[in-house]
Amino acid sequence: MGISISVESIVVSESRRRPGATVDHLDPGQDEVIRAILDHFGWKELPWEEPSHRVGTTRGSFSHSSFSGLATLVYDLDIEDHCPHVLERDTYCTFHIPVDFERPWAGKGGQMGSFVIGSSPRLLTELEVVGTSIDEHTRGNVRDVWEVLIAAARESAALNLPLQLLW
Repeated sequence: MGISISVESIVVSESRRRPGATVDHLDPGQDEVIRAILDHFGWKELPWEEPSHRVGTTRGSFSHSSFSGLATLVYDLDIEDHCPHVLERDTYCTFHIPVDFERPWAGKGGQMGSFVIGSSPRLLTELEVVGTSIDEHTRGNVRDVWEVLIAAARESAALNLPLQLLW
């Protein structure tokens, strides 16, 4: 099973919505994630547009072993305490939102199951640190995952949209 990387709103915009669905009729899983984020931070509204017609251009799909290789590199460098946003992932859904906060957190919902919310600005900073150790000896698939993730984290900041890791 692959892990897909994209930069886009959590709620599917009307222009990308399946026929017959309305803005008032969100997928239950999308609604759970949005409510969990609002509750966790004590916000009345999100600091980014949901849903958004904008979609990032950075996309990728990688095997679980490629992501595990990136995690192994972090552990080999002995910097795991400094890279929680690189390491913390849920089995199915991880959303790195365009907000700066220290540690990722886990959420739960009926339809969505569980998910992790991380910070795309922190993810970018952590990936930049990891990137200083990526060289010609780093396995190609690990380098490829790092390149797509760092590009997606930069795009998340530039577009003010979440970075999604979906399994």
